[in-house]
Amino acid sequence: MIFYEWLILVGLFLVTFIFFILIVGIIKKQATIDWLEKIEAKQRKKINLSNSIQAWLIKVEQNSIVPKFLRITPIYILSASLLSVGLFIFGFFYLNNLPAAILLFIVGLAFPQQMIIRKDLIRQEKILEQLGTAVRIFAAEYADTPQTFRAISNTADRLQEPMAGIFLKAKKDFLAGLAVDDVMLGMYTSLKTEYGKMFVQLLRLSAEDEATKPLFLKLAMRISSQQDLIRRNRKEVTADRIVSALINGMIIPTFLIINYIVPEAFQFFTHTSLGKGIVVISIVSIMSGMILDIFATRGVTYE
Repeated sequence: MIFYEWLILVGLFLVTFIFFILIVGIIKKQATIDWLEKIEAKQRKKINLSNSIQAWLIKVEQNSIVPKFLRITPIYILSASLLSVGLFIFGFFYLNNLPAAILLFIVGLAFPQQMIIRKDLIRQEKILEQLGTAVRIFAAEYADTPQTFRAISNTADRLQEPMAGIFLKAKKDFLAGLAVDDVMLGMYTSLKTEYGKMFVQLLRLSAEDEATKPLFLKLAMRISSQQDLIRRNRKEVTADRIVSALINGMIIPTFLIINYIVPEAFQFFTHTSLGKGIVVISIVSIMSGMILDIFATRGVTYE
């Protein structure tokens, strides 16, 4: 390959890389700004809470400073390593395209992360579906015996997974002698939706103030009234995501079909600068769709 062809391909890769960095930087910066605005709004409010409640709220905020956009697990490391290396080899040797190989390597890192986040989203959707029932059951138990631990314990026995697992863990933590603040912080981390966070905040208040009894029923009614809207919005987001995935997923099959029907196309895509540029742009489209889907999914799950 002559010098100017390499120069064009390297230029395309640099433009793609800069575009990717800008997307990540803008979204993470906006997430941090949103968090700081929430903290400032809470600090401006003059709420008459006990010192222990205020200390717990500060601890909660310290544990949710910036959303975690990456989920690093052993399964992710193994799958991402195999997939990214395999795609890099495919791009470098089969496509004869170093920038495309590098981009495919990034796709190999992003795809397993996307699947992990999607699995977490499904779990959070189930939790949201069960949250209204959990709040009503807890409200009934707490009304009978205004003891937060006993009400959580009784509620755990009447729920289904995954909500039952969250309550059972809180029950075990109480039995193990963990402090109330630490137990509630664990539940707060597991119930990542806004209504879930509101519920845990009421749980923490109920440990010190029985006046929270009517608030649980009000929260349950509010959740029930919003669930239809939440389901409808979720269906719309899911439909848009499926369409986007189908469009991106058709790029590689289309490439293979064209090469099969027109044998000269493979020579064009793998040995000319224009063809390699088209391949790079196609991979950029796939990669951008995956990255934006990851950030959009995180927003649906945790905000």
